[in-house]
Amino acid sequence: MAQPLTPTTSPDQCIAAIRITPLDTFSVTDVLDDLKSASESLSNIYEKLEIQTSDVAKRGQIGITSEIKRFQRQLKEQDQIHRDGIAEIQLILKDCLETQLFAHLKEIAQREIEAEIDRLVQEQVAECLATMIPLSLQDKIVEQRMELEELRINLLNSENRRANASLRMNQPDTNLHEIYMSNGKVSERYPRTLQDLFDLDSETSKALLVDYELADVSDTRDRNLNRFMQFCGVNYQMVRTGSDTRRVEMDMTT
Repeated sequence: MAQPLTPTTSPDQCIAAIRITPLDTFSVTDVLDDLKSASESLSNIYEKLEIQTSDVAKRGQIGITSEIKRFQRQLKEQDQIHRDGIAEIQLILKDCLETQLFAHLKEIAQREIEAEIDRLVQEQVAECLATMIPLSLQDKIVEQRMELEELRINLLNSENRRANASLRMNQPDTNLHEIYMSNGKVSERYPRTLQDLFDLDSETSKALLVDYELADVSDTRDRNLNRFMQFCGVNYQMVRTGSDTRRVEMDMTT
Protein backbone atom coordinates (compact mmCIF):
# COMPACT_ATOMS: atom_id res chain seq x y z
CA MET A 1 0.00 0.00 0.00
CA ALA A 2 1.43 3.41 -0.82
CA GLN A 3 2.73 5.49 1.97
CA PRO A 4 1.02 8.75 2.81
CA LEU A 5 2.63 11.88 1.45
CA THR A 6 4.57 14.12 3.75
CA PRO A 7 6.59 17.31 3.35
CA THR A 8 9.72 15.23 3.16
CA THR A 9 8.50 12.83 0.49
CA SER A 10 10.77 12.69 -2.58
CA PRO A 11 9.55 13.37 -6.16
CA ASP A 12 9.88 9.76 -7.18
CA GLN A 13 7.78 8.72 -4.24
CA CYS A 14 5.11 11.24 -5.31
CA ILE A 15 4.96 9.88 -8.86
CA ALA A 16 4.69 6.32 -7.59
CA ALA A 17 1.94 7.35 -5.26
CA ILE A 18 -0.36 8.98 -7.91
CA ARG A 19 0.16 6.37 -10.70
CA ILE A 20 -3.23 4.95 -11.95
CA THR A 21 -3.72 1.29 -12.27
CA PRO A 22 -4.58 0.41 -15.96
CA LEU A 23 -7.92 -1.21 -16.93
CA ASP A 24 -7.92 -4.87 -17.68
CA THR A 25 -8.39 -6.20 -21.21
CA PHE A 26 -12.02 -7.21 -20.76
CA SER A 27 -13.09 -3.77 -19.57
CA VAL A 28 -11.62 -2.07 -22.64
CA THR A 29 -13.27 -4.53 -24.99
CA ASP A 30 -16.67 -3.98 -23.42
CA VAL A 31 -16.35 -0.23 -23.74
CA LEU A 32 -15.35 -0.54 -27.38
CA ASP A 33 -18.29 -2.83 -28.08
CA ASP A 34 -20.68 -0.43 -26.40
CA LEU A 35 -19.29 2.49 -28.39
CA LYS A 36 -19.57 0.53 -31.63
CA SER A 37 -23.18 -0.41 -30.90
CA ALA A 38 -24.05 3.17 -29.98
CA SER A 39 -22.39 4.42 -33.16
CA GLU A 40 -24.41 1.99 -35.30
CA SER A 41 -27.66 3.03 -33.58
CA LEU A 42 -26.84 6.70 -34.09
CA SER A 43 -26.11 6.06 -37.78
CA ASN A 44 -29.44 4.31 -38.14
CA ILE A 45 -31.20 7.22 -36.49
CA TYR A 46 -29.50 9.72 -38.81
CA GLU A 47 -30.45 7.61 -41.85
CA LYS A 48 -34.09 7.40 -40.79
CA LEU A 49 -34.16 11.13 -39.96
CA GLU A 50 -32.70 11.94 -43.36
CA ILE A 51 -35.29 9.77 -45.10
CA GLN A 52 -38.13 11.35 -43.12
CA THR A 53 -36.80 14.85 -43.79
CA SER A 54 -36.59 14.10 -47.50
CA ASP A 55 -40.18 12.80 -47.49
CA VAL A 56 -41.41 15.85 -45.62
CA ALA A 57 -39.56 18.14 -48.02
CA LYS A 58 -41.05 16.36 -51.00
CA ARG A 59 -44.55 16.54 -49.57
CA GLY A 60 -44.01 20.18 -48.64
CA GLN A 61 -42.73 20.97 -52.11
CA ILE A 62 -45.83 19.40 -53.61
CA GLY A 63 -48.08 21.40 -51.27
CA ILE A 64 -46.31 24.65 -52.05
CA THR A 65 -46.52 24.00 -55.78
CA SER A 66 -50.24 23.31 -55.51
CA GLU A 67 -50.78 26.47 -53.47
CA ILE A 68 -48.82 28.54 -56.00
CA LYS A 69 -50.88 27.14 -58.87
CA ARG A 70 -54.12 27.91 -57.01
CA PHE A 71 -52.94 31.46 -56.32
CA GLN A 72 -51.99 31.87 -60.00
CA ARG A 73 -55.47 30.77 -61.03
CA GLN A 74 -57.02 33.33 -58.67
CA LEU A 75 -54.80 36.07 -60.06
CA LYS A 76 -55.73 35.09 -63.59
CA GLU A 77 -59.44 35.15 -62.72
CA GLN A 78 -59.13 38.56 -61.04
CA ASP A 79 -57.19 39.89 -64.02
CA GLN A 80 -59.93 38.70 -66.37
CA ILE A 81 -62.61 40.34 -64.21
CA HIS A 82 -60.57 43.55 -64.25
CA ARG A 83 -60.21 43.37 -68.03
CA ASP A 84 -63.95 42.76 -68.46
CA GLY A 85 -64.70 45.76 -66.23
CA ILE A 86 -62.39 48.00 -68.23
CA ALA A 87 -63.97 46.81 -71.47
CA GLU A 88 -67.45 47.61 -70.13
CA ILE A 89 -66.37 51.08 -69.03
CA GLN A 90 -64.83 51.69 -72.44
CA LEU A 91 -68.11 50.72 -74.12
CA ILE A 92 -70.03 53.11 -71.87
CA LEU A 93 -67.60 55.94 -72.57
CA LYS A 94 -67.74 55.19 -76.28
CA ASP A 95 -71.55 55.31 -76.23
CA CYS A 96 -71.47 58.56 -74.26
CA LEU A 97 -69.01 60.16 -76.65
CA GLU A 98 -70.73 58.93 -79.80
CA THR A 99 -74.34 59.60 -78.77
CA GLN A 100 -74.97 61.79 -75.73
CA LEU A 101 -71.95 64.06 -76.04
CA PHE A 102 -72.40 64.32 -79.78
CA ALA A 103 -76.07 65.25 -79.36
CA HIS A 104 -75.17 67.84 -76.70
CA LEU A 105 -72.45 69.39 -78.86
CA LYS A 106 -74.80 69.35 -81.82
CA GLU A 107 -77.43 71.23 -79.82
CA ILE A 108 -74.89 73.82 -78.67
CA ALA A 109 -73.59 74.25 -82.20
CA GLN A 110 -77.13 74.60 -83.51
CA ARG A 111 -77.93 77.35 -81.01
CA GLU A 112 -74.72 79.20 -81.84
CA ILE A 113 -75.42 78.91 -85.55
CA GLU A 114 -78.96 80.22 -85.11
CA ALA A 115 -77.72 83.12 -82.97
CA GLU A 116 -75.08 83.96 -85.57
CA ILE A 117 -77.66 83.82 -88.35
CA ASP A 118 -79.98 86.15 -86.39
CA ARG A 119 -77.12 88.58 -85.88
CA LEU A 120 -76.18 88.55 -89.55
CA VAL A 121 -79.80 89.00 -90.61
CA GLN A 122 -80.21 91.96 -88.27
CA GLU A 123 -77.05 93.54 -89.62
CA GLN A 124 -78.17 93.02 -93.20
CA VAL A 125 -81.64 94.37 -92.51
CA ALA A 126 -80.17 97.41 -90.76
CA GLU A 127 -77.90 98.07 -93.75
CA CYS A 128 -80.81 97.71 -96.16
CA LEU A 129 -83.00 100.02 -94.09
CA ALA A 130 -80.24 102.59 -93.93
CA THR A 131 -79.93 102.65 -97.70
CA MET A 132 -83.56 102.15 -98.71
CA ILE A 133 -85.51 103.97 -95.98
CA PRO A 134 -84.69 107.53 -94.94
CA LEU A 135 -83.49 108.07 -91.38
CA SER A 136 -86.45 110.31 -90.57
CA LEU A 137 -88.83 107.57 -91.60
CA GLN A 138 -86.97 105.03 -89.47
CA ASP A 139 -87.32 107.34 -86.46
CA LYS A 140 -91.02 107.62 -87.20
CA ILE A 141 -91.36 103.84 -87.25
CA VAL A 142 -89.60 103.56 -83.88
CA GLU A 143 -91.88 106.23 -82.46
CA GLN A 144 -94.97 104.45 -83.71
CA ARG A 145 -93.77 101.19 -82.18
CA MET A 146 -93.39 102.91 -78.84
CA GLU A 147 -96.88 104.35 -79.13
CA LEU A 148 -98.30 100.94 -79.95
CA GLU A 149 -96.55 99.44 -76.92
CA GLU A 150 -97.97 102.20 -74.73
CA LEU A 151 -101.46 101.55 -76.07
CA ARG A 152 -101.06 97.84 -75.39
CA ILE A 153 -100.05 98.51 -71.78
CA ASN A 154 -102.94 100.92 -71.28
CA LEU A 155 -105.36 98.36 -72.66
CA LEU A 156 -104.08 95.65 -70.32
CA ASN A 157 -104.25 98.02 -67.35
CA SER A 158 -107.83 99.01 -68.22
CA GLU A 159 -108.92 95.38 -68.33
CA ASN A 160 -107.17 94.61 -65.04
CA ARG A 161 -108.68 97.68 -63.32
CA ARG A 162 -112.11 96.49 -64.42
CA ALA A 163 -111.37 93.08 -62.89
CA ASN A 164 -110.07 94.65 -59.66
CA ALA A 165 -113.28 96.62 -59.32
CA SER A 166 -115.15 93.36 -58.72
CA LEU A 167 -113.02 92.37 -55.72
CA ARG A 168 -114.81 92.31 -52.35
CA MET A 169 -113.71 92.25 -48.73
CA ASN A 170 -115.41 88.91 -48.05
CA GLN A 171 -112.69 87.34 -50.23
CA PRO A 172 -109.53 89.10 -49.05
CA ASP A 173 -107.18 86.39 -50.38
CA THR A 174 -108.29 86.88 -53.99
CA ASN A 175 -105.38 87.73 -56.28
CA LEU A 176 -105.08 91.36 -57.26
CA HIS A 177 -104.84 91.83 -61.03
CA GLU A 178 -101.52 93.34 -62.05
CA ILE A 179 -101.08 96.90 -63.26
CA TYR A 180 -98.11 97.50 -65.55
CA MET A 181 -95.67 100.38 -65.37
CA SER A 182 -94.73 102.45 -68.42
CA ASN A 183 -91.79 100.12 -69.15
CA GLY A 184 -94.14 97.14 -69.47
CA LYS A 185 -93.13 95.58 -66.16
CA VAL A 186 -94.91 95.16 -62.82
CA SER A 187 -93.38 96.75 -59.74
CA GLU A 188 -91.73 94.26 -57.38
CA ARG A 189 -93.65 95.98 -54.55
CA TYR A 190 -97.04 95.32 -56.16
CA PRO A 191 -99.34 93.52 -53.64
CA ARG A 192 -100.40 89.98 -54.48
CA THR A 193 -103.88 89.91 -52.91
CA LEU A 194 -106.54 92.39 -51.81
CA GLN A 195 -105.55 91.84 -48.19
CA ASP A 196 -101.91 92.52 -49.04
CA LEU A 197 -103.07 95.80 -50.60
CA PHE A 198 -104.84 96.87 -47.42
CA ASP A 199 -101.82 95.88 -45.30
CA LEU A 200 -99.33 98.05 -47.19
CA ASP A 201 -97.20 100.18 -44.87
CA SER A 202 -96.48 103.87 -45.32
CA GLU A 203 -93.09 103.42 -47.00
CA THR A 204 -94.31 100.84 -49.53
CA SER A 205 -97.44 102.85 -50.38
CA LYS A 206 -95.34 105.89 -51.13
CA ALA A 207 -92.79 103.88 -53.14
CA LEU A 208 -95.57 102.37 -55.30
CA LEU A 209 -96.78 105.84 -56.28
CA VAL A 210 -93.24 106.69 -57.36
CA ASP A 211 -92.85 103.41 -59.29
CA TYR A 212 -96.03 104.10 -61.29
CA GLU A 213 -95.18 107.77 -61.76
CA LEU A 214 -98.34 108.97 -60.00
CA ALA A 215 -98.79 112.55 -58.83
CA ASP A 216 -99.92 113.80 -55.41
CA VAL A 217 -97.45 111.75 -53.39
CA SER A 218 -98.11 112.42 -49.70
CA ASP A 219 -96.31 111.81 -46.45
CA THR A 220 -99.35 110.07 -44.94
CA ARG A 221 -100.00 106.38 -45.45
CA ASP A 222 -103.79 106.55 -45.80
CA ARG A 223 -103.70 109.17 -48.54
CA ASN A 224 -101.03 107.34 -50.54
CA LEU A 225 -102.82 104.02 -50.09
CA ASN A 226 -106.15 105.47 -51.21
CA ARG A 227 -104.47 106.99 -54.24
CA PHE A 228 -102.91 103.69 -55.23
CA MET A 229 -106.12 101.70 -54.66
CA GLN A 230 -107.95 104.13 -56.91
CA PHE A 231 -105.19 103.74 -59.53
CA CYS A 232 -105.56 99.94 -59.37
CA GLY A 233 -109.36 100.15 -59.78
CA VAL A 234 -110.16 98.83 -56.29
CA ASN A 235 -113.46 100.29 -55.05
CA TYR A 236 -112.42 100.68 -51.42
CA GLN A 237 -110.94 103.64 -49.52
CA MET A 238 -109.40 103.95 -46.09
CA VAL A 239 -111.09 106.75 -44.06
CA ARG A 240 -111.00 108.12 -40.55
CA THR A 241 -114.14 108.73 -38.51
CA GLY A 242 -114.33 111.31 -35.76
CA SER A 243 -111.21 112.02 -33.79
CA ASP A 244 -109.95 108.46 -33.56
CA THR A 245 -107.55 106.76 -35.93
CA ARG A 246 -109.73 103.77 -36.75
CA ARG A 247 -109.70 102.88 -40.44
CA VAL A 248 -112.83 101.72 -42.20
CA GLU A 249 -113.12 99.90 -45.56
CA MET A 250 -115.82 101.56 -47.65
CA ASP A 251 -117.27 100.24 -50.93
CA MET A 252 -117.03 103.15 -53.36
CA THR A 253 -119.70 101.65 -55.62
CA THR A 254 -122.50 102.13 -53.08
